[in-house]
Amino acid sequence: MSPLVYVTILMAAIILYLLYLLYQRHLRDHHIVLERLLQRFENTLIDYGTVPRYEFNHPLVRWDTIGNIIHRMRSSHDEVLTLKLTDNTILKELGVAEIIGNDVETLRIQSPHYHEGLHYDCYDQVVTQILGRKKWILFDLTFDTVEEELEFVDMFWKSTGGIHSLSLELDRRGVSYDIVTLSPGHTLSIPMNRWHQTEGFDTHGGICIMTNTANTKAHSPTYEEARSICVHRFDRLFPAQQKACRENGCRY
Repeated sequence: MSPLVYVTILMAAIILYLLYLLYQRHLRDHHIVLERLLQRFENTLIDYGTVPRYEFNHPLVRWDTIGNIIHRMRSSHDEVLTLKLTDNTILKELGVAEIIGNDVETLRIQSPHYHEGLHYDCYDQVVTQILGRKKWILFDLTFDTVEEELEFVDMFWKSTGGIHSLSLELDRRGVSYDIVTLSPGHTLSIPMNRWHQTEGFDTHGGICIMTNTANTKAHSPTYEEARSICVHRFDRLFPAQQKACRENGCRY
């Protein structure tokens, strides 16, 4: 082996090792978020969402302490829970913004197999995964009538086939889609009106951050008009969600 080849291999090995150390530090920092949450807010009473493991129904809203919710996420194989933190005091205490270097509006902590049913949101957002892994399917699809759209939504809110089943239906319709797996440190931008569905598949649960980017466009008449149309359409398609919005400010 020539000296040049040897040096090249050695340098590559050093670079890979340094990347490994950075990744391990990255994971350690993100585990700190959960540790801080339990240390400082274990007994804080909060609302959370729960759904049957193999169903895509709208979450039922319940109340418990943060400590109990996290414990149930870690220990139960039947309960599928989601905890949504939006309180600025808690988010600042957790130091999430320091880790990702960005403003944070929502922190979601979810059971290992938590899944979110097919839907779209009426705002632009950026999702950052900081613990665990989550699979997303995203696509754009319009319908000729409200009835067709309702039928499509109803089909996949009652389905237990998840992303695989949905992708087969999109293939049948000739609709292009993206399937993305987010691991710690990965980000995903989701524009308003883009359909998506998620599945978690990490053994220890997951944490992701959602940053609503609408503030940068708040004074745009075009954006506000599009958002108004989106909300009106959402009201017809997801009455359970709208009921939840009236009861708990759209938290679940």
